[in-house]
Amino acid sequence: MTEAWKAFWDNYRNQEARTDDDLFIQVGRTVQGRPISHEEFSLGVRHVVEMLALEQTDVVFEYCCGNGLVSRELARHAGFVIASDFADHLVAAARQWSRRPNVTYHLWNALEPLDEIIDERRPNKFLMAYALAHFSPDDLERIVRNAIAVRRDGPFTFLLTGIPDDSRMFSFYDTAERRQRFAENQAKGSVTNDGMGRWWKAAEIVALAERLGLHADVRPEPAGLTHYRMDALLRRA
Repeated sequence: MTEAWKAFWDNYRNQEARTDDDLFIQVGRTVQGRPISHEEFSLGVRHVVEMLALEQTDVVFEYCCGNGLVSRELARHAGFVIASDFADHLVAAARQWSRRPNVTYHLWNALEPLDEIIDERRPNKFLMAYALAHFSPDDLERIVRNAIAVRRDGPFTFLLTGIPDDSRMFSFYDTAERRQRFAENQAKGSVTNDGMGRWWKAAEIVALAERLGLHADVRPEPAGLTHYRMDALLRRA
């Protein structure tokens, strides 16, 4: 994770949470500044549970968990969740608001080896929700290689959700003002791009998966979620 993103999240809506609505605002799960609906959030969680085919025997490693909004829901469906984020205040909020007996929260950089924070519970499924835009293709390869190193044998499943889809970029930049702002960010080489981050091509993810001996299933987010993002499921038989 770059210093630019560290600075962004250290300052983005960094206020103490007092309600669940505040948790949604903290991590930008909003529409026009208001928390997304319960229905949309529940749909997103069900989508993750189904794509990962979660069972009570699974140990999930979650990258970029923020304040644990998703982590605590995954705990209902998995045996154990190891959740991590690099933002101090978000991990603190997770430990305060999203405690569950089968979830642990760790202050950790996603680019580091997983052996630094996992114990005898070895994850068999991996999740990065709404965070791939923070990373480059080289970063993603490093992240997936580190996950593979932990899961050396047997089935391997890594789900990435909420990826900004380059082919549908202008479904998001749908006004002249938005397009101008995006052009300005591009011109000055902004990494964070006002928080939206990097727009990904599906082919980039497919090619990376092939290099690592994985199969990539890349598809648009389901109806009811955003119309400009996609998901990618990386698997090894």
